[in-house]
Amino acid sequence: MQVLHFGGNLLLTSSEDWCDLINLRHVIYSKDLKIGSIDRLTSLQTLGRFMVRKEQGYQLKQLGNLNKLGGELCICGIENIESKAEALEANLADKGGLRKLVLQWDGVASAEVETEVLEGLCPPKYLDELTIEGYIGLRYPSWMDGEDNGGPKYLKNLKFSGCSQELGPELRGFVSHLRVLSIQFCSWVSLPDCMEHLRSLHELSIRCCSNIRSLPTLPQSLQDFRVHACNDVLMGSCKIIGDPNWDKVQHTPRARIGGYVLTMGVVREPEEAQAEVVSD
Repeated sequence: MQVLHFGGNLLLTSSEDWCDLINLRHVIYSKDLKIGSIDRLTSLQTLGRFMVRKEQGYQLKQLGNLNKLGGELCICGIENIESKAEALEANLADKGGLRKLVLQWDGVASAEVETEVLEGLCPPKYLDELTIEGYIGLRYPSWMDGEDNGGPKYLKNLKFSGCSQELGPELRGFVSHLRVLSIQFCSWVSLPDCMEHLRSLHELSIRCCSNIRSLPTLPQSLQDFRVHACNDVLMGSCKIIGDPNWDKVQHTPRARIGGYVLTMGVVREPEEAQAEVVSD
């Protein structure tokens, strides 16, 4: 059997159910999947989602030998990983076929442990999209901080959701190719200082981030800037001609500030902007 495709819940409690499926290439499902001891399925190319648990057969090391995995992979339950050494057992950097990766904390571990674990979850070089959800570590990993520290070199889409840390990450490792940056429900007080060097960035979205009050210099490449449900200081200043925050976004072809649209520095009322959208 090469393909297992199902729409309901699946629970296989014995590793014997899987050990003989050495030709299995694609596991496709739409609900809950609980399968253990998948480390011998070295032909597997599609998995979609892997939930880390502390029980035998569900640890992160089960992914270690599955280097043919490609497409999209979501790793959930990362709070159950207890060290950088355990994170490294996933061998993510060797999974060159992955194009989209989601790293998701569903619960809380200590900030020190989360910091070390994210450092160990270094993605593969050719990854296109990366999402980090629920991270509360003390700092962001070195593979985001420069070209010589491993990690993805051609990342185009980067999203942070529910991340709790006063300062956002340095993004020097993603300067050349990053096109879309999305930040939502994060407690950062600032955006990375190196934003102006993200010379391929076309879209920047900030949503439900109550602590960010000012913007760094934004790249000239930016085409679409959006800020929604953030604090009044940031959202108000982006609409005031001559304000430092307005100066940072007025060059963009279109900026959306809540319900307002800023087009090359000119603020349009919500009704006027909506009428423009309808006419388009």
